[in-house]
Amino acid sequence: MVIKSSTLSALLILSLVLLVACASPTATPEQEASLERIESFPGVSERELYDRAEDWIARNFQSADDVIQLRDPDSPRIIARGQARPALDLGFRRAFMYTMILDFQDERMRVRYENLESRDIGNVAGPDMDRQWDSIAEHLNANTDDLIEAIEVGDVHDDW
Repeated sequence: MVIKSSTLSALLILSLVLLVACASPTATPEQEASLERIESFPGVSERELYDRAEDWIARNFQSADDVIQLRDPDSPRIIARGQARPALDLGFRRAFMYTMILDFQDERMRVRYENLESRDIGNVAGPDMDRQWDSIAEHLNANTDDLIEAIEVGDVHDDW
């Protein structure tokens, strides 16, 4: 059997198109392991940072799966286990679990996200952590932005 060069070319092009269409970006091991950010809050004490962050967690972690694992104002460190359900894939909400670690030192706060894992809810599969890393990181960064804004503003409920 002889294959014509035009048929061979068509098969090669089709194979390349399928390969490119099925390829997806993957997270590096560093991305899968954690996401980290350090912010400075001039004039805000370590203890005040800790208290404001703890207040924010109490107000924003509303699921039964969202639990503070460790509170240590002496170290000072807070470790919380959280669940997120951002809209990914054409608006479908995909759930994943994470550990949020907050450390406080010298008017600074370090926020780290570790132990990210996909979570199926009902018949909806969790996100593909490799393929959807950018969207997951964007969601966690927005979460950190909300925390930072709350710390900068302080407790607006004090003036009543």
